[in-house]
Amino acid sequence: MGDVYSPTEEALTYLKSTDFVAVVENNDWIEFIPEQGSGNTGIVFYPGGKVKAESYAPLAYELSKKGYIVSVIKMPLHLAVLAPNKANKYIKSKKEIEQWVIMGHSLGGAMAATYAENNSNKLKALILLAAYPANSVDLSNNELEVLSIYTSEDKIADKDRILESKERLPESTKFIEIKGGNHSYFGSYGLQKGDGEATITEEEQRRMIIEYIVDFLN
Repeated sequence: MGDVYSPTEEALTYLKSTDFVAVVENNDWIEFIPEQGSGNTGIVFYPGGKVKAESYAPLAYELSKKGYIVSVIKMPLHLAVLAPNKANKYIKSKKEIEQWVIMGHSLGGAMAATYAENNSNKLKALILLAAYPANSVDLSNNELEVLSIYTSEDKIADKDRILESKERLPESTKFIEIKGGNHSYFGSYGLQKGDGEATITEEEQRRMIIEYIVDFLN
């Protein structure tokens, strides 16, 4: 099965409920529910390939603190490609949510784009983290709002391919590069094999990701 990346000790500390965010976990997802905030926007998150869902707890928790319900979906064998429509199960369970955003890291981002192509009527936006749609996916004529965040030191997601994907995404897609960031720091699971060394900290990269996402969603 190859390497599976597990959450850092720090990431595990974000799996406990606090005064700000309630954390609810089952076999299918880890849900982060803000204690304050509108709560009318739900974000469904697809993890990167071979990365355990818990590794994204810090990002999901901090995003939830901004007023969003965030659910990190657990994938079979930690591969979103094996269950690209798993978001449906979660979305169906949350009748009170008014608008949905799908987001994914790396392979999870590619599968989020595939999901978006087939379910755009359910979604407000797509957020790609170090990711691009598969060649067979074309969202160029879609009315979805799309944000693509990538990093300068990423040695896993090909920057050229991320930028080339512009032609398969809506014209209004917003591309943002985080200088000094790498592929692994979109989550919290240590350094992924083959990745570049970041020149900023994981916390700095996370703070910037959240800032860009909140600006985009507002």
